[in-house]
Amino acid sequence: MRQATPRRAFVVIGILLTTFLAALDGTIVGTIMPTVIADVGGLDLYPWVATAFMLASTVVTPLYGKLSDLFGHRRFIFVAIAVFLAGSALCGAARTMPELVAARAFQGAGAGGLFVMSFIVFGQIFSPEERGRMQGLLSSVWGLSSVVGPAVGGFLVQWASWRWAFYLNLPFGLLAVAMIARTLHLPAPEHPVRPKIDWLGAFLFAVGAIGTLFALLKLGEGHPSPSVWLSLVLGLAATVTFVYHQLRTPEPLMPVRLFARSIFRVPVLMGLLAGASLFSASSFLPLFVQGVLGANPTVTGTVLTMISFGWVAGSTLSGHLLNRFGFRRLAMSGAALMTLGFLLLALEPAHTTVFAIGRDNIILGLGMGCVVTSTLIAVQTFAEPRMLGAATSSVQLFRTIGGTLGLSMLGGIQLGAFARALFTQAEKFSATPALQAAYEHARAHPHAVLDPASRAALPPALGEAMQQALGSSLHAVFWLMLGLAVLNLILSAFMPTNTPREAHEAAAVAAR
Repeated sequence: MRQATPRRAFVVIGILLTTFLAALDGTIVGTIMPTVIADVGGLDLYPWVATAFMLASTVVTPLYGKLSDLFGHRRFIFVAIAVFLAGSALCGAARTMPELVAARAFQGAGAGGLFVMSFIVFGQIFSPEERGRMQGLLSSVWGLSSVVGPAVGGFLVQWASWRWAFYLNLPFGLLAVAMIARTLHLPAPEHPVRPKIDWLGAFLFAVGAIGTLFALLKLGEGHPSPSVWLSLVLGLAATVTFVYHQLRTPEPLMPVRLFARSIFRVPVLMGLLAGASLFSASSFLPLFVQGVLGANPTVTGTVLTMISFGWVAGSTLSGHLLNRFGFRRLAMSGAALMTLGFLLLALEPAHTTVFAIGRDNIILGLGMGCVVTSTLIAVQTFAEPRMLGAATSSVQLFRTIGGTLGLSMLGGIQLGAFARALFTQAEKFSATPALQAAYEHARAHPHAVLDPASRAALPPALGEAMQQALGSSLHAVFWLMLGLAVLNLILSAFMPTNTPREAHEAAAVAAR
């Protein structure tokens, strides 16, 4: 359904506003958490504030996609907003850290819906040739949130209260609801019989996703406890059972059979690899800039935002060029830029400058923006209208899974390489008991290399050795990330060659 332009403008503004609020919460939280801990305590649960949000937003992604296909996309954009706003209110009212973690999970269930429903609604109200530009707008929102989030969080903590980082969502969210409710009118889905919800599939997916992602996150942090391995085994078993069930149920939660079609399989796999690259770059680049180059956190954050700027530019540019050059050329161009960016990072010497890393990040961001836009629009263009939500949510889901999987595997490799590099230098620091004690302390507390004060307290030779070990371990990761980019470049050669307009016209002819 294509709505009149004035109506669509209000819908776009409303959806962009809610997406911005949800994305902003992901960047604000890191800034306000020290103040939150000072207020409510619970330092031991600190990582779960982000983890609960991420796990919940991942688990609900296919649920929103499928349920919106069955019961209406308009209905579920409001469900997502309502859950997100209720979760925001609960976060602001939390009095203990366990309450905040639970509220963040609830908020994540709404934010995950907002992220996927924004793409689904845009896919329904805009033609295939217009969707690229809309993807660019959504990317701009993500880029803006990553830039202003820390500043907004710092301002609220200093001049108001950390609770307003969550309460601020309520008035703006209600404004967005009013704008969307008055202007978004979509046809109700038509079903010959009452649709059935695949509750068993939803349960199996939730168990599989939570168990597997939780285990991968913990393994990436270097915590291979028996409970983590048990979580991984249960998660993988539930995932295998889920796939088996999806192949046999009449209304699958996830369109598993679509993977038999290369037109769907290739973009989704490219999204998975792009997610691994994005998550890994966002995690390991700050370690390099701060731990190896010795930059302060402000400079580190600025360098990292170069990826966001490049992403916005790449997504916006590819949105305009898709109708001229087609899916394959844009996807290959993006994958080539990602390959170049990771190659430059892998070749950067330990004494490089933050300006060089910033340049590499812009190239990476440009490539990621092109890849993500071209793959998502390709899936939406070739998906059947009745499966638009499920297909779109699958792209989002696999990007997140790829990010978590890549970060876990590369994180384990980096930790192992860092430990081995330090261990090989043990003999250099055994001359005196004091030097030996400093070396053992550094091995037990490797994060000291990231803190200027802690690094300054180390013997100069030991501090330099830690920086060299960190640099060599990160370069090993950069080479592996280059390998992922090359795989994406190979996959991009199998993307469809036509443009969104050509695909839309061919589908219209076939339907006559």
